[in-house]
Amino acid sequence: MARILISTVYSADSIVLAITRLSVSSLFLLVDKRPNAEQLATVKKIKDMFGKALQIQEKKIDIYEIVPITRDIVSLIDFIPITDEIYVNITPSRKPQALGLLFASYKRNLRIKRIMYVIDENNEIIDLPILSFDLNPSQLSLLKSLEPCKAKKPSITSLSKDLKISRAMLYRNLKSLKDKGLIEDKNGSLCLTDAGRIAGM
Repeated sequence: MARILISTVYSADSIVLAITRLSVSSLFLLVDKRPNAEQLATVKKIKDMFGKALQIQEKKIDIYEIVPITRDIVSLIDFIPITDEIYVNITPSRKPQALGLLFASYKRNLRIKRIMYVIDENNEIIDLPILSFDLNPSQLSLLKSLEPCKAKKPSITSLSKDLKISRAMLYRNLKSLKDKGLIEDKNGSLCLTDAGRIAGM
C-alpha cells in the first residue's frame, strides 16, 4: 500500500510540509494547462528536492472551469490503485482548482484518506471534512439521464419509464435534487447545475 499525495501547485511550502509529514511515496502535481513562471519554478523546486525519493507526476488541469477540473481529477483518482491511500492538499492554488479538487474528493470520498489545508503562518495543517454528495441510486440515475439544460422539460411519464421508478419516487427525487442545488427549473427546462454535473459523474 502506497501513500499518494495529490496537490494543487503554486508555492512549494505546503507541498513540502505535506510530503514530509505524511511520508508519501508518490506525488501528483495539478498544474495549469498553461503554467506561469511561478508555477513552473515551484514544480522544478519540488522535483529537485524530492525527485530521487518520490515518484512525481504532473496532471494538467484547467484554471477556471470547475466541472472539467473536477472530471480530470476524478479520472486521476480512479487511475490510482484501490489499495493506495490518497491524501489531498488544496492549499496552493487558484480557488476554482481548489474547489475542483475538493469536489473530486467528495465524489470519490471513499478513496480519500485526508483533505488538508496548511496555514502558512505557523505550518498548522487543518483537516477538512470528507463529505459526499449522498445520492441514492435512483437520484444518481436521474442526474445521469439529464443534460446541462434540455430545450424542453422531459415528461414525468417518460422519465419514470426510462428510469424504471414510480412517478411518486421520481417526484421525491426531483424535489431532493432541487433542494440540494443539483438541478433547477429554468425557463420551462429541467437543467443540471454545475454541482449536478459533478455529482452525476
